[in-house]
Amino acid sequence: MEKERFEWLSLARHMAAEAGVLIRSASESARSEGVGKEKSCSVDLVTEYDRQAEDIILSKIRDRYPDHGIISEESNPKGELKKVTWVVDPIDGTTNFIAGLPEVAVSIGIIVDGKPEVGVVYNPIRNEIFHAVRGCGAFLDDRPIRVNEGITLSQAIVCVEFGYVRTNEGAVTMLEPVRKLLNRSVRTIRMIGSGALDLCFVACGRLDAVYAGIAGEGWYPWDYAAGGLIAEEAGAKLCKVDGSEFSIFGDSVVCSSPSIVGDILEVIKPESQS
Repeated sequence: MEKERFEWLSLARHMAAEAGVLIRSASESARSEGVGKEKSCSVDLVTEYDRQAEDIILSKIRDRYPDHGIISEESNPKGELKKVTWVVDPIDGTTNFIAGLPEVAVSIGIIVDGKPEVGVVYNPIRNEIFHAVRGCGAFLDDRPIRVNEGITLSQAIVCVEFGYVRTNEGAVTMLEPVRKLLNRSVRTIRMIGSGALDLCFVACGRLDAVYAGIAGEGWYPWDYAAGGLIAEEAGAKLCKVDGSEFSIFGDSVVCSSPSIVGDILEVIKPESQS
């Protein structure tokens, strides 16, 4: 399967770059045009460019590998899981895209028998591409990357994503770990707005940890499939917020430098599991 994985990587990089041209050209006008439309709720948005970018990617996968499965956020979120399945988010960070913020990504992961094997995350605004093939390391613009190793919690930049939960109970549940982290003198808290980039930023040391899923606001396979592999190949530790084994089909994630993952879990673990 070695040859196939690198063929998939080449195609994924090509598709991400092509979709990125569309995204980059549309980014300057997206906010003024008011392109966002609601999906599940007022803070869950989609644009015509999400669907156009998705069409670019999915058409090429179907032409090249008609027997492969596809799971894609906009048109096929519950797609059939086959031996080889492509997991696609055409624009991760749609709210950022609409607002003119530069943290936007095309995310393409390839999973084999349910396990991520190839991942590509491309930010067309910053023109940065992250990629990994299982067992071969992680890269940013073809340069090897590693997590920050040996750091302490007081040195850490921790990222959190709140998702779409807007109830008072949910807000309190999500904010409590932030308060605890600040009380533990974490260096700072950040919210980037793109799960795929969060994971890649941990991989290259821009962040030291990211977590999501405290109040049912967890991510989806297209958020994890590519970025999670990239982070893992860069030396990050991935698990669920209760410390159990991570899965791209799970409802929560902690992605962290190994030296602080225990501290992060101690702070954010839900009260009922403490």
